[in-house]
Order: sequence, then C-alpha cells, then structure tokens
Amino acid sequence: MPAAGTTMAYRPKPRDFRETFIRVGWSGIEAHYNAHKKTIVRWMEEEGRDELIEARRQVTGYGLKRGSRRSDYVLGKRMRAQQGDAGMAGEAPVPPSSD
Repeated sequence: MPAAGTTMAYRPKPRDFRETFIRVGWSGIEAHYNAHKKTIVRWMEEEGRDELIEARRQVTGYGLKRGSRRSDYVLGKRMRAQQGDAGMAGEAPVPPSSD
C-alpha cells in the first residue's frame, strides 16, 4: 500500500499482450503473465477490448456458429425442429391424406 499522498505505479502492458491473448485466451492470460484480473482488464482496455475479443473469436471460431444448442431447449423440452422432423417446431403435425 502506498504512503498517504503518493500513488502506486501500474504495471505496464507487455509488448506481446495482443498476440498472447489471441493465442491463449482469457483462461490462460492471467497465469501467463502472473497478473491480477484487474490488471488484465486494464491492459485489454488499453489494447482495445472489443477488437481484441473479436480477433480471438476469429482465431478460435468460438461464438461464430449460428444458434446455440442451449436455445433449443426450454425446461428440458425441445423447441426447434430437428432434421428429419415432419413439421416445424410449434406446428401441429399434418396427418397423412386418406385419398
């Protein structure tokens, strides 16, 4: 803790922070630099948080898929039609004609 009336110097952002974050992601960056979460957040803000996250997403492909399996279920019931289903989810099945 700094003495009253003085400030504490912040740890500067490493030169390779952007490349390392894109490579190891959030789960590995704290251990890689042995830095606190608040320090990592500050470095992300300095680097451009949204652009950094988007660059990581482009490399990993995480979050680029359309839809989510989680959104297919509500209270354990399937809400969307799966491939091979007769009708769309929410529609009543059409009975076969008796011609």
